[in-house]
Amino acid sequence: MLLTIEDHPEQGTVELHADREGLAYLIGMLTAMRDRELPPDIQARIGLDHDHYFSPAWGGDDLTDFVPIGVNGTGADGTIVHHLKVYKWPGSPTPPTETGE
Repeated sequence: MLLTIEDHPEQGTVELHADREGLAYLIGMLTAMRDRELPPDIQARIGLDHDHYFSPAWGGDDLTDFVPIGVNGTGADGTIVHHLKVYKWPGSPTPPTETGE
């Protein structure tokens, strides 16, 4: 499976590198999160529903920590992300206004 996140902060971009198996895994995890309804006591305790995904370097097996050679001729040229935290917001939040309200 390939499911690597690569950060390029100087460009303001994040890249997701995935093969078919990695995409199926991510879709499955996000679909399960979308459909999950937490009991009110747990929701009150944790706040926003969220999941953590870790690479092997951080003790997990959700993310991979390599970019295959051939994507840009060298493999990874940014910083590999070892922890992805996905939040599930209720409803449809609106962005804050320029005044912060």
